[in-house]
Amino acid sequence: MSTIKVDTYLTRSGASEIAIDKLKGVSTADSIAIQTGAVTTTLQQGMLKATLHLNSLGDNTESNNLNISLVDDDGPGDFGFHWASNFATANYIMTAAANDGGASTAIFGMDLTYGTNTTSATDVEVNYVTATDNRTAADGYGHMFMFAGDLA
Repeated sequence: MSTIKVDTYLTRSGASEIAIDKLKGVSTADSIAIQTGAVTTTLQQGMLKATLHLNSLGDNTESNNLNISLVDDDGPGDFGFHWASNFATANYIMTAAANDGGASTAIFGMDLTYGTNTTSATDVEVNYVTATDNRTAADGYGHMFMFAGDLA
């Protein structure tokens, strides 16, 4: 086996970049260590594993979909997400945001409730909080979801 040691890698145009199709850990195939100063983390831990922008008014238009194979519409603000690649455990993490789409009643916040989490799907219920402090299960112009955790 050969070893290449360089201080800086430059392309022909002088840009400092590396263009490759695949990275593979040397000691563990599923682990690429990233070190920043004294702190080390893995590339896989820092990546989102599923994302979705869902316009649930009308036809449930999906965009920016990553790792979501199916969206169930179980009623206003009630959705089931099915993963294309399953999570390793049901203890993954979700965060979300909403776009009111210029609605006359401003959305001040969202109450999110996980229904049932499994490694292959989750159920999410969205309630909007308005100026009058009403919490209403609602469809919206833009539900934006991100999920992090280990994939199986």
